[in-house]
Amino acid sequence: MFRKILLLLFLLQQNFVFAQKFFIEAKTGISSVKREGDYNAKVTKKSLEIPYDLSIGGGGKNFQLGAEYTSSILPERYIYKDADAMPKVIDELNSKIFGAFLRYSSLNDLNQNSNFIFKVGAGQMVFNKDSKVYETNKVNYTLKGKNSLVYTIETGFAMKLNAGLRLFIGGKIQYCNQIMPLDTDLKYEDTVTKISFVTGLSYNFLKKY
Repeated sequence: MFRKILLLLFLLQQNFVFAQKFFIEAKTGISSVKREGDYNAKVTKKSLEIPYDLSIGGGGKNFQLGAEYTSSILPERYIYKDADAMPKVIDELNSKIFGAFLRYSSLNDLNQNSNFIFKVGAGQMVFNKDSKVYETNKVNYTLKGKNSLVYTIETGFAMKLNAGLRLFIGGKIQYCNQIMPLDTDLKYEDTVTKISFVTGLSYNFLKKY
């Protein structure tokens, strides 16, 4: 993992040296999570997630490479019940994604009123599962989940607020196979598709030659 991060930082540094466009971005939104698998079969109720993304990138005028960090303000929450004899528990999934992406932007001039953005990426998700007693909402135990590879597609439009600052509104889809720990020995595997509405701010820099 550490070597992958160092390689990514090196590639980004080389990219920025010759870049024509730089940007930094912060986004948030709301996510609906669809699960298919053994764990999902035992979930009686789930809640929406509120994620946030922090991105930095650079490259040519229309295509850029970048790095992104994703976590959540409000994590995924599930009410889980394995059998009638067992008490219900609340599972909270606190995840972090470290990833890289390729981004297309139709922004050619900072004076454009709006521009189209399309982004594809992949990253590694690490997460912990906090299991809480349903009646008291107190953490009973915490388990570390297995790292998963996450694929992301994002698209939307950005609107000019001033010369460099732009407001982004769009949607995002994420997909992964997630290994869910139930205890130290038992694990379930689910296919996870996350659909998000996202909005945020980016600051863009264009080199002039």
